[in-house]
Amino acid sequence: MKKTSIFISLVVSILRRYQIGFEQCNSCNVVINNQTITSTYTFLANQLTCFTGTNSISGDITFGQGGSLCIASEATLNISSNNFSSNGNGVFIISVYGTLNINTGNATLSNKIDLHIYSGGTITV
Repeated sequence: MKKTSIFISLVVSILRRYQIGFEQCNSCNVVINNQTITSTYTFLANQLTCFTGTNSISGDITFGQGGSLCIASEATLNISSNNFSSNGNGVFIISVYGTLNINTGNATLSNKIDLHIYSGGTITV
């Protein structure tokens, strides 16, 4: 009986951890999971793009006005683009609960970005 109880507690703990990690990035309009994006990628205006699993973007990136991205806990987003641009003058929000790796040469950001790194989140530049 005790082994069954421990096993059930372990399963509930694992499921809760996964659910909490994903809930941090809730109300997603777009979910990207385990993708490698080599072409130009546009984060749409006024849309939340959420990343789960391990993802990479190596093409040019455009940030849509009022848009945002969220990296879930235990997820990774690797960015290796040098060309960042924006559509409009609004703020783009990046929320990091997992890992954000930015590996670029002389990248220039042409708009305002609010970067939020939450407990457990990491960023490497």
